[in-house]
Amino acid sequence: MNEMGRASRRKQDRKKRHAASGRYGELRAQKKANRAEAYGRSVGSDMASFEEAAARSRDSLVAALISRHNQRMGRIGRGVSPDVIGRARIMLCQLFALDTGLLLLGADQDRHPVFNGGKWSGELGWGVDSGVASIRLLLCGQLGGAAQIARSQFERWSMNLEHNLQARKRSDESAGSYFDRIWMGHTGSRLFLAADNPRRATRFKELTSARRFVSPGDVYNSTSEFLHGRGTLAEAATWYDASHLLEPLGVDRLAITVSNQVLDLVELCIQRLFDCVATFFEQKGEPERAIAFADSWKVIVPAGSRPVSNFALWPLLPHPALHPEYVHALKAAYDLVNAIQRGEELTGHKYNNEGLAELYFMKTRYRSVRLANHAFEKESELLDKGLDFTEIQARDYRQIITSEVLGLISLWHPRAEVRAAAAAACSGLRSAFWLWLEDDDRAMGVLRNVLMLVARLRVHAQSQEKADKLEARPSTTPRDWLEKAGWRRLQVFNLALGELAHTRAGSRWSGARDLLVALQPEDTDPELAPQMGRGYALDTVVRLAAKVSLQVLGELSPELNMGVADVMSATAIFHPDMEELFERWLNRTWDNKDFNLGDPDMKTRNELGEIAWD
Repeated sequence: MNEMGRASRRKQDRKKRHAASGRYGELRAQKKANRAEAYGRSVGSDMASFEEAAARSRDSLVAALISRHNQRMGRIGRGVSPDVIGRARIMLCQLFALDTGLLLLGADQDRHPVFNGGKWSGELGWGVDSGVASIRLLLCGQLGGAAQIARSQFERWSMNLEHNLQARKRSDESAGSYFDRIWMGHTGSRLFLAADNPRRATRFKELTSARRFVSPGDVYNSTSEFLHGRGTLAEAATWYDASHLLEPLGVDRLAITVSNQVLDLVELCIQRLFDCVATFFEQKGEPERAIAFADSWKVIVPAGSRPVSNFALWPLLPHPALHPEYVHALKAAYDLVNAIQRGEELTGHKYNNEGLAELYFMKTRYRSVRLANHAFEKESELLDKGLDFTEIQARDYRQIITSEVLGLISLWHPRAEVRAAAAAACSGLRSAFWLWLEDDDRAMGVLRNVLMLVARLRVHAQSQEKADKLEARPSTTPRDWLEKAGWRRLQVFNLALGELAHTRAGSRWSGARDLLVALQPEDTDPELAPQMGRGYALDTVVRLAAKVSLQVLGELSPELNMGVADVMSATAIFHPDMEELFERWLNRTWDNKDFNLGDPDMKTRNELGEIAWD
């Protein structure tokens, strides 16, 4: 009794000390979270385990769902094949070389990582930064987001080739055949590497980082099929990210195949960027440097295969990615790489390719972190209040719960097509949210794929006969899935997202952004509306996905469906009262069916006379 009394007194003393420090509430919340996480990890991944958690309590079900997210985040960077990491690291060294060359040509080392306008050096810098962005999502296991960025960049630098070769797609030519023709037939730059140079006539067939030969058109088409949740590679997202939470269970052939296809597109763009930078040096009257630069992509030096630091991969949320400790580490890498690129002597420091790959990656992430902090401060000034991350945290929570339910559907559903669509939607929501945090328009491109996948799931839930017909037809489009899902009024929304999903000469990105702003509720503050259009689009698709996931889950487990519906209702993700709001949004969307997206954004000329972003 005396011993228990002393223990109680010690406990009371600790409480008093914590209360005096002002951290008592914080420490209690942490202990509660730790208990919830411990329980969540004890829940198996089978349906019966989640039904048991739902029967236990709402908090238990939430803990099980959040734990899946936490387990995935804990494996970020480590659940990827070492071979894929090794190839990605080689490309990071190539991107470092490109970035260094661009700095010599006057590029801004502090350029916005997702800005695609300005001078030609800035346009090339956007290509470099996009390569890093695609690799980052790939190393996080988010194949859909990585593929979306890589495909968009491939389209951008295909336009550059088209301009240099004065090529045009024939009416009887498929997109894949056309890409093969311009990427594999003649690949020299218009000024420095002549199109009729036989020494380089088939250069783009070979990708030296993996010592493989590819058809650019086939890689583009296969990647597009994967983004739409179709084809033989569709279930790769399931193992890699959505269902098995990046757990390193072994080598997964499909995941490695898709990863290498994404890296194929990135490497094709890298090779084209080397040609563009070489031509730029030629224009500046530096032919020797141009010659050396044009061939430097061939030099492949292994850069290791260990995962990069996980804090450099995390989404740009206030906690933990923007914690001062991690920001300081990224800042140190940023300063060090800048010194290396300036050619400064670093006493006592020598860096091989393995060290440079990670340092350069961390440098690019610091630029994004700094811009994120600046954006938060600007928003605080705009709203005339202190920094408040409540809404961002709430948006993150809604995305996590919804995507984890989709991930479970991708584990449990008996039909392969539904599993593939749910897995791709689960991973896509995550990528869209992460890119939205970076103020990256390509978040909307990923969101367009999610919208189509959610419509596909809805058709499967409503009519298996209609779903089977659409699945069997190779020509089925996102528009078809929306029509059969009963969402014809969403074609306008689909149009806006679709514009932002591609990089083409006729892309009307500015008009698409304006349309997303117009689709917000009528009572939106007009001064804030331009900054809120993409966020509202993200919220809307998350809630659509939540609504449809409940439909699909109801087929699998009515008991679990009730539990998840209770969680979504209690946390304002989705509840029946939202049906009226959803109907008003559908009508508002349809009312904008004649919205004028305006002229294409690519209508000015860069230093090479090529059409570029206005």
